[in-house]
Amino acid sequence: MPTTLKQSTVVASWINATLAFGLALTGLTIVSLMVSFYAIYVAGVFVPFVAYLLERGRNVHFPANAVRWAAWAGSGSAALVLLVGLMGRASRSVVLAQIADTPDTWMILTGMTISVLVLWIFRSLPFDKDKLI
Repeated sequence: MPTTLKQSTVVASWINATLAFGLALTGLTIVSLMVSFYAIYVAGVFVPFVAYLLERGRNVHFPANAVRWAAWAGSGSAALVLLVGLMGRASRSVVLAQIADTPDTWMILTGMTISVLVLWIFRSLPFDKDKLI
């Protein structure tokens, strides 16, 4: 996990470039590539943004790193679902075929669910959450 903004930017750029290259090799259209990247973005950012707004309104308090971890986990799980969906096109599995039919919906649902779970874990576990990287 990167510790500075510059490291985060470099890591995010490499991840984005790797995903774009991998998706380009699959032969998908540019529109489906854009939709896939937007789905990863929404999955990783929406729930942490809502958590930020709740904390800013002083309704709920989240530890310092909870929102960052939720964003990383949501984006990572959405990217993983994208890869599973791409593999599902070549598979005969019924579950993978279902994910491959609508990967963008599955990416958003999975990313948001994982983000909510990460925020819930940070709020409910009794350890020093602000010290966690």
